[in-house]
Order: sequence, then C-alpha cells, then structure tokens
Amino acid sequence: MPFSDWEGGVEIARSAREEAARRAAGEANPLDAATQLRRDAEELRRRERARRRRAEQQAVEQVRRAAAERHGGRRDDDREPVFETPRPPRRAAQPALEAQRGRSGGGRVLKRVLLAMTALVLVLAVGVVLLWQYLFSDFRARNRPTQPPPVTTVTEAEQNLTQLSGQNAEQTTAALPVIEPIPAPERFEEGIQNILLIGSDTRNDGEHDLADTLMIATIDNIAGKLRLASIQRDTAVYIGGDLRHLARINSSMSSGPEMVMQTVNRNFSLDISSYVAIEFTGVEDIIDALGGIEIDVPEDEAFIGYMNDAIYEQTVLREGWGYQGPSQQLESGGRQLLTGRQALGYMRVRKSDNDYQRTSRQRETLQLLLEKFLQQDLLTMINIARQGLGLVRTNLGEMELLGLATSVLPRFRHNLDQLQIPVQGTFWEREDGVILPGFALLNPRIHEFIYGSHQYLAAVHEIPAAPKLETNYWLEPGSDAFKRYYRSEFGDRVDAVSLEEENRQRQAGYVPTGEGP
Repeated sequence: MPFSDWEGGVEIARSAREEAARRAAGEANPLDAATQLRRDAEELRRRERARRRRAEQQAVEQVRRAAAERHGGRRDDDREPVFETPRPPRRAAQPALEAQRGRSGGGRVLKRVLLAMTALVLVLAVGVVLLWQYLFSDFRARNRPTQPPPVTTVTEAEQNLTQLSGQNAEQTTAALPVIEPIPAPERFEEGIQNILLIGSDTRNDGEHDLADTLMIATIDNIAGKLRLASIQRDTAVYIGGDLRHLARINSSMSSGPEMVMQTVNRNFSLDISSYVAIEFTGVEDIIDALGGIEIDVPEDEAFIGYMNDAIYEQTVLREGWGYQGPSQQLESGGRQLLTGRQALGYMRVRKSDNDYQRTSRQRETLQLLLEKFLQQDLLTMINIARQGLGLVRTNLGEMELLGLATSVLPRFRHNLDQLQIPVQGTFWEREDGVILPGFALLNPRIHEFIYGSHQYLAAVHEIPAAPKLETNYWLEPGSDAFKRYYRSEFGDRVDAVSLEEENRQRQAGYVPTGEGP
C-alpha cells in the first residue's frame, strides 16, 4: 500500500475523532458548533485539493520516468522528486504531434505536386519545340537568307517602255534622271503595319514570272481593323522607282518580290517592309486540303466558259498535255463547292468583265479560304498551316508570322475594309489594257484608306499620259477607244466631249500618249 494512501487514512481517522469531540462539545453551544462545522468542511476541501495535487505530481513523474526509459535512461526511484513546471499530459501533446505529422505529410504532397508540374512543363516544352520544327521545316528550306537582288533592267519593262511612253527608248533614258533604289522606308505609324501579298504565276520551273495578284494587307492595331487593298496587275508604274523603266506592275516580279515591294513603295509613297509571296499552285493545294470552298459562281454562260478555259490551262500546266484524269470543268453557275483548281479559275477570269471584278473575286476567295481554315479542328489547322508555310516566300521571321497569325486571322471573321487600286476617277485605261494612274489623284486616296490621313504623303513622279484632274471617264480622251465606247452615250457629240476633256487635262499638265520631246 503506497505511503500516501496510508497517510491519508490516518488523517481521515484523526479528523473523525476530532469531529466527534467537537460535536459532543457543541451540544452545549449550538452557535460555536455551526461555525466549527464550516471550518471542518473547508479543511476537508483543502486537504482534498492537496491530495489531488500530489496525485497529479506523481502522474507527471511517472510520465517522465517512462520517457527516460524509452531513451535508454532510468531515473532512481529513491531520488528526491524535482517539481518543475509540469509538462502537458500525453493526451494534451497528442494534437501537436498530429499537427506536426500533418505538416510533414503536406510537405511531401507539395514536393510531389511540384515534381509533377516540372515534368509536365518539360513535356510541354519538348512538344512545343517539336511542333515548331514540324510547322517550319519546309518554310525554312524555302526561305533561306539571300542577298538583296541586284537592280537590273526588267525584261518586260524594256519591251513596254516605248509602248507606254510613246517615245523613243534612248531619248527617254537620256531625258529622265535615274533614281537609285533604296531600302524600304521605316514604318510611318507604329500602330499600323502593311504587308504586301503576292500571288505569282510562275511557269518556268520555279523562276519568277508575273505577279498576277497584288494586295496590301493593313493591320491597324490602333483602330483594331484589318484592311485589304488590291492593285490591278496592268497598272503602269516605274519599276523600282527608276524613271527609265515604265511597265505593268506585275512584270516587277521578274526581279523577285523585293523588287515588287520597292516598286509599290516608290510609286504609291508607302512604307511596306514585309511581303508574303505564294504561287498559284500553292493556293490550289491549300484549298484542296481544306476540302474546297463554297462560292456563288455567276450564272453567265460567257463567264463559265472563261472560267473553264482557266481551269483547263491550269490542268495542262500541272498535269501536262496527256492528262486523262477526271475533268473539273463546270457545267453551270450557282452556289457550289469548288475544288482548288476550280477556285483558282474563278479568281483568274478577267475577260468576261474587267480587272476590277477579277481583283474583287480574289479578295472574296481569300476571305472564304481563311474563314474555312478557322473552322477546322486543331490538328487539321496545324497540318494545313505546315503545308501553307512550305509554299510561301517571305522576309518575315518565324516569330513574326506566329504573332501575325494570332492577331490577324481572327479578324477575318468580320467584314474587311477593302479598296481597289487605282480608284475610279484617278486613271485612264488604254485600248491595249494598260492602266495609267494619276498618282497625285490616287495616292491621297490610298493614304486616307490605310493611315486615315495624308501626313505621310510624299510626291512621286507622274506618268505624263495619266490624268491630272479627277475624271468621269475611264478611257484616255482623244483615243479611238474613247470615241467608240462613248459614242452610244454622246452620239455625234463624242468628238467634242473627247476634245473638251483632253483640253481640260492639258491645262493641268497632261501629255497625251504619243506626244513628247
């Protein structure tokens, strides 16, 4: 029996005897007896509290001894107990241990999550690199860095020099100064970027031939708009800005897309520094990869005939004269799904109407193509993008192309602002189909469309036989073509109308074709 329990029993017995004696004495004095009873109760409570404290101290001592035994030590039972600030009982320490274990477990989970995320990032990075290599492999092979093309005489420009100016070539060369080519100018407005789109008609096994399609794509980040301006292929310009070389603008492609870009800048006072060129065969392949595009073909027998001629010509160019495959000729007009070759024929028809309508069809086809591209699933878009990049030549870098794709393509879902160059009233068309633009009339209209102002407009050299004042006629006055075309409108007055317009233009500096020093 523990000493503490025995001692407590002795105390209780002594207290009982004393209480009995007090009760016996208290019978004589009831007041003193009640007071004594209260004191006795308080004493009992004090003793009970003391007993409980001793029991708690003994429990703490037992816990300490058990802990020492677990750590290889043992406390002496005879050693005088040292009463320090009591530590919390084991059950009180249990929540702290569990919290510590929870923190440790949470740290392990966090490490695992970080490792998983790192692995995922590495996998994504490798995937992006592989996808990048896949997209741009053919593009890099086709767009290796090259030296700027030397400035040479354009073959067709030399042939057309006497036709367009009406002067002797030697006299013209001696009379006009030579403008040495310079690099494309810096961008006029940082928020507006112009890119020259060139569709080339190459027929000499990869050599440059003619620029059958010319468009200026304007990315206006200030207004959040995309604009598209088409240049008619028969527009007369000074090739590369050289006044000795007056020719159709499409012939500038003979010296490469850089020469086309320089020619556009010099004649229209623009700041184009980027170009994207694609052959028509590439357009055909991309449309076929998309499964064709739906176009409303005019229900006109003459138009369908010319369209079929263009389809046949493209078939011979790609398949050869002995091609025996299925015919892609159209039998009727109306809205229908066209193959790449049929869509290309639709774009190239010009004899049934005019070059204005032809360039309008080109813009329509381009917009339909891009709209259908954006409707494809991701895998199809990646494959078509790779195929398309392998068909273009450009001076844009890979990151620039990626940035343009993410910012420009979504805007094709909306209506485009469009312009035809030259604008009606600023040019005359000759009987041989050559278009003579009056740059002083035309260029302000172009700048208003692209930049919204004339602050970047610079003077360029004028074509003598082009209109100098805005005109209501699209044929050069004084020509036989003018008189034949407008006779139905003016009758016998056609000669007087022609002379009146010619004199009005002469006063502003116009020099008719065939006249000169």
